[in-house]
Amino acid sequence: VPGGTDNVASGVFSFAAGIHAKATHDRSFVWGGSATTTTSSTGDGSFVVYAPGSINMYAGPAGAGGCSLTTPSSGWACSSDRTLKTNIRRLDVLDVLARVVAMPVTRWSFRGAEPFAHIGPMAQDFKAAFGLGGDDKTISPMDSVGVALAAIQGLSQQLKARDQQIDSLKQITLLMRREMASMKAQLNARR
Repeated sequence: VPGGTDNVASGVFSFAAGIHAKATHDRSFVWGGSATTTTSSTGDGSFVVYAPGSINMYAGPAGAGGCSLTTPSSGWACSSDRTLKTNIRRLDVLDVLARVVAMPVTRWSFRGAEPFAHIGPMAQDFKAAFGLGGDDKTISPMDSVGVALAAIQGLSQQLKARDQQIDSLKQITLLMRREMASMKAQLNARR
């Protein structure tokens, strides 16, 4: 316990700080941020933080952005401000769609955590398809969402093109029917 008020670090190699933090499990880390309720470890090796204001994490060069968890949000929000970005280029969304379609997406479990299944691509396939991220072992949620949104735009373009083709075919069919009706009328008139 490095400080704070009413903190307990009774687990082996545990850490408790802030206020009303209880790290009672081995190798647990607890930060308490409530003046009225206790924040407790949830098991050996757990990392528990209660910060009623917000949690902010930054990495990389200063000003490059980061992620925050704020109230009343239900998830992390990561920087995506245009002013933080450079080398902005339009995408060929049909190409992105084709790459998504070609990329294997499977159901799998992490080794050692077999009861928990996931669906998604392998990082190596994602890196080979899009060249995004720093390595071929991880996939950034921002990159996967960006690829999915671009693929949706590509699919939308394909559907609009098909809708236009269908409308053109309907017009041709209507003209052909009118022409056939006219030809029938002319044949009937000659009889």
